[in-house]
Amino acid sequence: MISPMATARDHRKNKGAAKGGFDRNGFFRKADHAFDAQFGYNRDFKETFDYCYTMKNGTHDERAKFIEMAIKAEKAEQIQKLAIEKSTGAIKEQEIERSPGLNIERGMGQYPSLQPF
Repeated sequence: MISPMATARDHRKNKGAAKGGFDRNGFFRKADHAFDAQFGYNRDFKETFDYCYTMKNGTHDERAKFIEMAIKAEKAEQIQKLAIEKSTGAIKEQEIERSPGLNIERGMGQYPSLQPF
């Protein structure tokens, strides 16, 4: 029987159903990937198993590498958000210009029932 808590990795020829133990880290990596693919989830870099595992158990150099990658990912995300805001801002301005809305020259514009007496 294979248990997720099993850490034994016997590299000799095993006899029986369980061969080689249970790779818990590989299981979690594959679970992250399968969930993201199945549900179309865009997982943040800091939410990945590799990042969390390295921050908890990694060496100083490994942590520094992942922190740099996280900073780069955050900067790229901020740039992408700014680009989206700029493009949607331009679209909103165009929509405001095109909408009949409140027109001072014609009184109340698209709301004729609200015209003053």
